[in-house]
Amino acid sequence: MRSKRPVLASVISGLLAAAIWFAIQHRAYATDFTYGQRLYSIGDHAGALHIWRPLAEQGDARAQYSLALLYAKGMGVTKDVAIARMWAEKAAAQNFGPAKAMLTLLGPPSMGARPGHAMANRAIGEQDSETGQIKAAVSEILKQLAATFGRNGELEHGDIMIDAAGSGYAVAVMDVALRGREGELLDMGTVKMHVTVPDEGHFAVGVTLPEVLYLRDRQKRMTRIALGRQASTVLWNRQYVTSTDFAFIYGDIVMTSDQQPGQVAIGELSAVAEIRPDGKHWSGPFRFAVKDLSMRTGKAAPSGHIGALSIELRLDGFDLPRYMQAVHGLQPGQEQTGDPGEPFVGAIRNAGLFFRADDIDLTQMAGNGFALKQAAFSIVLAETSADSAQLRLGLRHAGFASASPSADAAWTPAAMNAEVLLDRIPIRTATHAMATLGLDLVLFGEVTSAGDLLPRLRRDLAASGATLSLERFEFASEALRAAAKGELRADAAAAFGAIGTLQTTIQGLKAIGGAMGIDGDDTSVLGRLLAMSESDPSGTGQRFVVELTTDGNVLVNDKPLLSPSEE
Repeated sequence: MRSKRPVLASVISGLLAAAIWFAIQHRAYATDFTYGQRLYSIGDHAGALHIWRPLAEQGDARAQYSLALLYAKGMGVTKDVAIARMWAEKAAAQNFGPAKAMLTLLGPPSMGARPGHAMANRAIGEQDSETGQIKAAVSEILKQLAATFGRNGELEHGDIMIDAAGSGYAVAVMDVALRGREGELLDMGTVKMHVTVPDEGHFAVGVTLPEVLYLRDRQKRMTRIALGRQASTVLWNRQYVTSTDFAFIYGDIVMTSDQQPGQVAIGELSAVAEIRPDGKHWSGPFRFAVKDLSMRTGKAAPSGHIGALSIELRLDGFDLPRYMQAVHGLQPGQEQTGDPGEPFVGAIRNAGLFFRADDIDLTQMAGNGFALKQAAFSIVLAETSADSAQLRLGLRHAGFASASPSADAAWTPAAMNAEVLLDRIPIRTATHAMATLGLDLVLFGEVTSAGDLLPRLRRDLAASGATLSLERFEFASEALRAAAKGELRADAAAAFGAIGTLQTTIQGLKAIGGAMGIDGDDTSVLGRLLAMSESDPSGTGQRFVVELTTDGNVLVNDKPLLSPSEE
């Protein structure tokens, strides 16, 4: 059973990388150019600045050009063309092509001009003209597309060609490629767009990829990705320089390799956002979904199949203007400092993250697969007052079966249900934690910030008197059934930071002990539990009341199981 966790974890973390692209701030935990590019793509320009600056000072031409872009556009810093030109010149001196093009657009230094004055007359990318604004928007849309579908990737593209076409514009972006950190390259060729101007605040953009994309790994092996159908649209918000209303939908995808037999087929891959304004607040869902994915080696039966996987991020009352003002609204000469996650606090009061999987069957994968009929996971944040919130977590799965030779079907959790409520938590703590954990998963596929996050959580939750309620827990396998409920209350004076009780009923515990050669005379934790157990009223299982005391004792049915000295 244990060997299966990395498989499922990698699937979930990969999907989360596509889901939570938006509305998250976080302080940097790495000094990697691609990390800065990822922060830039989700709107954390100040965070990107803090990543790129030391790299630029060390001579990285890409970082130098990126700093020039931030200063030229005034993103995360006050617009300053003189500083932009300085960094662009450093990158151009290393023969970095985009920096040379930027110097041409910036023009020669203007003697006696105020910082930023030349930029007002000759904006980067000719943004004072409509075609210049479209070109800038297209470049940002490509970054958003890369952030949505490419994890840890770096987007590259050539010239952007724009021509009038009827009531809109035809756009061709040449030589688009997404380069991975391990040297792999997704070659998209020419990406075409059709742009119209429905009103002063938006561009409506239709996106068309080539019918065939090519993926080369670092050994130069080629994988061909055929797109049977596609329909992608973006409503680009010119005021906030982002899109919260878009749909990228690709169907009948077939991936084949020149070096290996077989194929991967995907019925549909989609990323759809419908986050729209209602006054100054924005609400709606972002959904990422994969349907009917199958893996086949040669002409044999499929070695793996996934009926459906979906991630949904649902926002209710997101204050986008406040968020964007916090990111961009700097005073002249001022850089954004402190915790980049601070603008996120207060910008969102209600949110939910939902994961669902149906009909997964990977049992043919080298004897290490598993099958899962259905699984669902949810995290819902709801404001209860101006300063506190509730965080509700739900977990449900059914029909789990492992194909591992080391897994014992008798103990495999065929079904599990859990509902947990964390109440009276400070909003600042909750939003910071969600942003931190979300971006950790997006960028790294794992939690890297627990060392900083957990002490803060413990301190803040204890100060607020927060409670953790296990409202429902049910576990069922062939040989074991368990049910539990209970509550912990944060307490700064308690040895473990909390006190509370948990009531548990377990059927099959004695069988587990027998299978492990443990009985009530054993001094192990399981042996102690067996010795302390009481028959539940039905007589079919063992009953336990577990209490965590202020001084750190763990009592089971009023008998000490663990004391601080044994921790």
